[in-house]
Amino acid sequence: MQSRSKQQSRKFRIPRGVSFVEFVGCLAALGGGVVLGSMYLGVDVQTLAAGILEKADIEVPAILRENTQPNEPTPVAGEVEENVPSTLSDETPIDSPSKSLAPEQGDVAVNDVKNSGKNRGKSSADSRDEAASKGTEPIKLTDAETLAATQACWLELNECISEEVDNRSKWLNDSQSWQLFDYLLYRKEGHQKVVASINQLDQYGIDPRLHAYVQQVLTWHRAGAELFERAAQLLTDAPAGNLTGPFAQSWQSAATQHRMEEKLILNKHDAVASYLEHLKKISSASSASN
Repeated sequence: MQSRSKQQSRKFRIPRGVSFVEFVGCLAALGGGVVLGSMYLGVDVQTLAAGILEKADIEVPAILRENTQPNEPTPVAGEVEENVPSTLSDETPIDSPSKSLAPEQGDVAVNDVKNSGKNRGKSSADSRDEAASKGTEPIKLTDAETLAATQACWLELNECISEEVDNRSKWLNDSQSWQLFDYLLYRKEGHQKVVASINQLDQYGIDPRLHAYVQQVLTWHRAGAELFERAAQLLTDAPAGNLTGPFAQSWQSAATQHRMEEKLILNKHDAVASYLEHLKKISSASSASN
């Protein structure tokens, strides 16, 4: 019985460990899987292995060292063109490598510098027009030039305002020969004329306070043109030919507000006039002291 049990235990004994053949087979399968995976994913296994060995301070085999030579670094523009000057002048030669590829670029750069040197001799008026066309910052005026431009714009603005007021007074003196519709059109055209005249004013370099007042007057006359145009439309659409109904009441409220704003503009006109007169006195005193 004991001999039979020993034979059965030997027959069903499970071997411990891995045999050499199994180890080699698993290693080959692992290597093949890595190679196939690297080919599928586009991974450079040789470069990766060489990098791992270098980080581990292990000498890289010759076969890996030959196949993984680092590519020459791409030169930086500053390193290639060390002799290129920071600024250009008429005597500066252009020897950059790009000249052989595009020889016209160097000539254009030199011509631009020459043209900029010629433009320095232009008058201030030409420089102003050129700056306006190119969208660059215009030349700043002196105090005397600013005062002169401000006074000229102020006089022209007063002419525009006075013309509209005079025409309005003429209608009031001759109101018997006018119909309501004609009056509305007349007022609308008067405001439109002032708007067109103000848009033609030269506001370059004027005092900021005058510029703000010009914009206020312009806004008021634009609102007046829209107001009387709306009244003419209401009068045309009204069955009885008069301004009645909710739309007419809304227009009357807008007209009342427009008249109140006119009073504010007149008060602002007196304040701006006093301010400009003060500037004129200061400029005269400064000129006399010099």
